[in-house]
Amino acid sequence: MRRAFLLLSIFLIIVAFGAFAESDVPEKNVETLLLSAHVGLSIAAYDNWGDTTAAVLTGNGQNILCVAEMQGGEWKMTIDNPTALRQGDALPELNLDVDNALYWSYTTINELDSSQVEKTTYHSEETDGVWGCVTVTGDARRQNGSVSEVQITWEDGSLIETSTVYDENENPLLTGEPVHIPAEWLRDYVSLATFDENQFPAFTDDMYEWPDQNTMQKAALELMPAYTYEGATAEQDGLRFLMEKADGTLVFVGCIFDDRFGYALTESSPLPDGTRFGYENFSDSLYIGQRFIVHLSPLADGTWGLGYLLVENSSSSTESAEEAIFFGQNWVGDGTGFFVRRYIGDHPWSDVRTLDWNSLPATLEDAESAGDDSLWAVVDNPNPADQLHLRMAANSDAESLGKYYNGTLARVIKYSGDWTQVNIYGVIGWMMTKYLAIADDLAKVEPAFPTMSLENAADQNTLYDGVVDGEEIASLYNSSLLVIGVVGEEWYHVWLPETGLAGYIQQNLLTPGNG
Repeated sequence: MRRAFLLLSIFLIIVAFGAFAESDVPEKNVETLLLSAHVGLSIAAYDNWGDTTAAVLTGNGQNILCVAEMQGGEWKMTIDNPTALRQGDALPELNLDVDNALYWSYTTINELDSSQVEKTTYHSEETDGVWGCVTVTGDARRQNGSVSEVQITWEDGSLIETSTVYDENENPLLTGEPVHIPAEWLRDYVSLATFDENQFPAFTDDMYEWPDQNTMQKAALELMPAYTYEGATAEQDGLRFLMEKADGTLVFVGCIFDDRFGYALTESSPLPDGTRFGYENFSDSLYIGQRFIVHLSPLADGTWGLGYLLVENSSSSTESAEEAIFFGQNWVGDGTGFFVRRYIGDHPWSDVRTLDWNSLPATLEDAESAGDDSLWAVVDNPNPADQLHLRMAANSDAESLGKYYNGTLARVIKYSGDWTQVNIYGVIGWMMTKYLAIADDLAKVEPAFPTMSLENAADQNTLYDGVVDGEEIASLYNSSLLVIGVVGEEWYHVWLPETGLAGYIQQNLLTPGNG
């Protein structure tokens, strides 16, 4: 199941990258240097900029990438790489953009629709006399004018995939969160001098089917050398693995990359025998007991828990029905996003490390009944247009820490007369008890959250843990956010219900609407 924003329709503006022309022939000395190094081959593509020349030599089914540079008054071969290019009949377009930036690219046109074009471009730059790592970029276009770009780089032992959607004028519309994949095994194959097109997990027939299982298996070996690989996928919110331990136990392992700490692994409790990774279109989920499609997701506190279940339930007839159940850290519901009914309460499926797989709920009612709502309340203003103050003290004159919309979840700390001390995603204060719903009334409150979109979803929009000298806690890539409260004239308190992530973002970064 591919990333949501990559399902956008896409369109690429084709740019010519220095195509070989009859008049573009290399200087005689360069031609002699190239052909004498590879007797029997011919020059199929060529480009020159100043003191640098790049060429593709071909013959006998072999394609070789060469770079010659003027050094000490004579041309010298600095790159002679027989593994950098696709072999056989596939010949790239070649382009030197200034004398230290080399590009080569392959274009595929859909035989049934010539407007659908995919292009893969390889790029390396020279710094201080050394040609660096090769970056691979896949672009695709469709008829609606939008462009999708997926870029893969290698840096410090990791492959990093970044995705961007552009409009027809090449303005960025949406940027995805980078995906990091362990790839120390590639270290010897990523510089221009040693780049191996067959080793580097670039795009094949479909740029959206990256990375392949071979890449994920090698990543698993780096992270968990004592385990046996069963299956995996790489998504923007993390890597998902199904692994077999030395004793034969199957476990799920979730992996999140952090710029400060690197890769963090979370291993589940033992899975039932026969669990497999992927089921039809649900390629990033577990298939358990021939009945449950289980999608596991990372939560804001660093754990992994259930994201959703798709359950096949037998009906009274010979047919069966599928029921979808969605999970947050402290809620279950019949959907995701903004306009769903959530049943509030702690539940036993928010931590895969201790999860009892035999307890998976077969219906939403089963999931709701297993929850514990005794420590929860939600804001319940008589007028849904109003917002309830969170006060520093149990006094109406105390400083306000923010005003909150109906439906805001609050963990109860203690009751004290007309006031209740609560914790709203790490912010502790007091609310008037009469404007809070508890117990059986929790599910009766209609959320009044406004739907807001990031003004520029292509930028990394920073989320803070406070409005005064707050520290950065996340970069938001989501196009839409759920606003639970307003703090002063400059800040919103926002919540991502699927992960439980909450924090503060400047109001001028958001605009009304759901994107």
